[in-house]
Amino acid sequence: MNRSTFRRTAALVSLVVTLPLGSRQLVSADPADSDPSHSLRLTNHTEIKGRIEHRDKRRVRVRTKDGFAITVPLERVHTIARADGSDRRERKPLLPEKKRRSYKTIALSTEHTLTIRKNPTTQVHMRVVEWPGQTFLLWFPEVIDNVWAQWDADVAKQDFTISDEGELVWSRQFERKASVVATMTARDDSVSLEIRVKAAPDHDIKLASPANCLHFSAAPEFACSDFSRIYVRVQKQWRSFLDLRTAPGAPKSQSPASVIYREGFLESKRLDIWKGHVENRTMPDRVDHPLILCRSRSGNRGVATASEDYQGLFYNQSQPYLLCIHSAQAGVAIPRGKEAVFREIIWFVDGGIQDVVAAYDRDLKAKRSD
Repeated sequence: MNRSTFRRTAALVSLVVTLPLGSRQLVSADPADSDPSHSLRLTNHTEIKGRIEHRDKRRVRVRTKDGFAITVPLERVHTIARADGSDRRERKPLLPEKKRRSYKTIALSTEHTLTIRKNPTTQVHMRVVEWPGQTFLLWFPEVIDNVWAQWDADVAKQDFTISDEGELVWSRQFERKASVVATMTARDDSVSLEIRVKAAPDHDIKLASPANCLHFSAAPEFACSDFSRIYVRVQKQWRSFLDLRTAPGAPKSQSPASVIYREGFLESKRLDIWKGHVENRTMPDRVDHPLILCRSRSGNRGVATASEDYQGLFYNQSQPYLLCIHSAQAGVAIPRGKEAVFREIIWFVDGGIQDVVAAYDRDLKAKRSD
């Protein structure tokens, strides 16, 4: 995928973020908005309730009673009113029925807690407000090879902050090794991930590759324990990992994870982040598309992710807490003083496989036309 694919500056969707300690607090621009009970109805009929704590010409920020901060572009606000219905101000018309799914309200929070590692780790929790009851957990990142690892307790805590534009940001300086800046941005029906790794002036990084782990254990509509709803594309056909794992030639003794390389990657002699240690996980087939996709049980929704420069795809159900998909970033060497940029997108789409692929193709086309 072309690097420009991930540089689109689309308007931010509604963003919900729990601000960790140290995050930037926004001050209300209007004393009249200090009332703790307001209701925002968006043009797709989503309703948000809370205290308005900031407003400018482009966005309004609401703090809900459970501590979430919601940043909404004003172009998506139908009405603003007090919770009792008074002081109602209409801004934009409601979208017609067939267009109400044209954007998502993506909610983000962060939590530092003990899960399956020996030490606590920090996760981003993602919710699509229009899909109630589903929480998508993300280690962002899970690891950056030869730079940072979340199971190193001394550095595992990530202090994310939120920018005025609604971006979730984590940055860290690793003395005499590298600096890292990880940024998450919510868009129309996706979240873009960007990780910048800059080698220290006197240090060469021989192999760097971030692993972003997206798991479905807290999203019951998507949690899949039999590989049947995890799809990748092989020879221009979308196939489930269950199909690939049971096909002739698949490893007879398989781990609870399945790995599949990108076409031509091994032949390219590029640095291999898996380093040949995944034989009992590796399918003999090769993928020809960077998307790995999870379908909901009902089949009418899909969550997928794709890296800008991917080595391969894998699904891991070795732990009930995980049930995770990866579009694995290819590793690169970073000479001293130089910077590498790794980009990935996660899509949340109503519809089947082809609708998810259409969202990917739409973003790819939009990027290339920038």
